[in-house]
Amino acid sequence: MGMFVIGLFIIGIYLLGVLAGATFNRNLIIIFSVINGLLIIIHITIIVVYLADSTLLTQQGELMLKDSVQRYVSITSDDANSQRLAYLMRRLECCGFKNGEDFANSALFQRNTKWQGTNYTLLYPIPCCKFVFYNQPQGNCPSVFNPQNSNIANGCWEALMKIAVGVLWASIILLVLMISLECVTISMLVMTKDW
Repeated sequence: MGMFVIGLFIIGIYLLGVLAGATFNRNLIIIFSVINGLLIIIHITIIVVYLADSTLLTQQGELMLKDSVQRYVSITSDDANSQRLAYLMRRLECCGFKNGEDFANSALFQRNTKWQGTNYTLLYPIPCCKFVFYNQPQGNCPSVFNPQNSNIANGCWEALMKIAVGVLWASIILLVLMISLECVTISMLVMTKDW
């Protein structure tokens, strides 16, 4: 919810910038330029902190994922944690924190489970299987897990970090656009001092 509100705030700021540019209202342009400049400073600070020591921003997520793996019960469990982790593993095609072996010592993981009318004795959670369709595992998974029919060798933390790098690059591109817009705004103010 907080990210949604922040997103709406930023959209509002850039709509103010569009209004300022369309009406050539010097006061609105100044307000927009100051707010955009502050957003640029915040944006640069976050990127520098991440590049200097990414653990400052990722440590909490790492702890949450490890805890989630240790508390995983079953794909059929009503436990919200199990449902979230099952969704994450299927969506990112991963298994556990580092790999499927993370479930070897998990006290809560139900190895004997019934899914889609069949009883299984599991080495790994069912969401570690590769799926052809939503509820159709590939090959003979979950009866047998191997690298061809499952994601037991792919950890979720590595998959999340790949996404984080993609977000970082998108963030840098957005920062370049914000700086370009700030330059245009400042040049409008300098060239049209007579308003």
